[in-house]
Amino acid sequence: MIIDIHSHMINQNFDINTFKHNFTTKMFFLRLQTKNYEQYYAKMSCQIEESKVDKAVICALEGALTCSNNEQSAKICEENKNFLFGANLNPYDDDIENKFKKVIDDNAVLIKILPSFQNIDLTDKRCYKFYELLKEYNIPLLVHTGIEHTIKGGNQEFNNPLRVENALKTGVKVICAHLGAKLNFWEKDYFELWCNLARKYENLYGDLSAMIWFYRKDYLKKLLKDKELCQKLLFGSDYPCYPYINLKKDANIFDDWYDMFKNLGFDESIFLRAQTILRLNKSA
Repeated sequence: MIIDIHSHMINQNFDINTFKHNFTTKMFFLRLQTKNYEQYYAKMSCQIEESKVDKAVICALEGALTCSNNEQSAKICEENKNFLFGANLNPYDDDIENKFKKVIDDNAVLIKILPSFQNIDLTDKRCYKFYELLKEYNIPLLVHTGIEHTIKGGNQEFNNPLRVENALKTGVKVICAHLGAKLNFWEKDYFELWCNLARKYENLYGDLSAMIWFYRKDYLKKLLKDKELCQKLLFGSDYPCYPYINLKKDANIFDDWYDMFKNLGFDESIFLRAQTILRLNKSA
């Protein structure tokens, strides 16, 4: 089963006409030719149905104007068999155990955190209970790593991959989104930190979402030469993010990402590995 482990649905209350979007967000919507939730949902549903990709994890984000929240994401995933629910939680919440059990009951396959936006320091002792819950339920933690560009705010150093080490030591399966790679040459780069952690911890992985923006292609070339690190990679798109190789507005974004990674030389394992990580097969 080919799974895109990192995609996004927009919030049902999103209004492109009033939202003060940044350049990146504007380009995404122009590419999709969508102006509201209904059009976006229809386009995304159609594209995954027609693509080589079997399922996509919709990563929720509470409190964001653009992204669907937990309630919206869970409902979409319940109605559409092509989508899987990626919940968003805050480890600092006093009632984290009840909220955790709620998203598990709603069939969450992973928990996603965006540390800078949520103002979460994953080394904080308040996260330990959260880590124990992840380990108990065997649910992977997907963490944004590297500088965040689309949803700004907060302390960007919270996105340092080294901050997931306490979770790894607890036994949690951690997936570092974007491998800590920088987008622009002048930014701080965390990629080598991710590489070192991936070699050190068996339970650390990384997703390839948004990894084709011009500067990041060098990272992909390096990964292709390292068989050990290739065993830690998971396919992801960061939909509606799209690779620059195909700028046609009617192109299927899921297929663009799949074809790009295949053409670069990545083997089939990066597309299939998530099935085991998310416990969607009998052997997991």
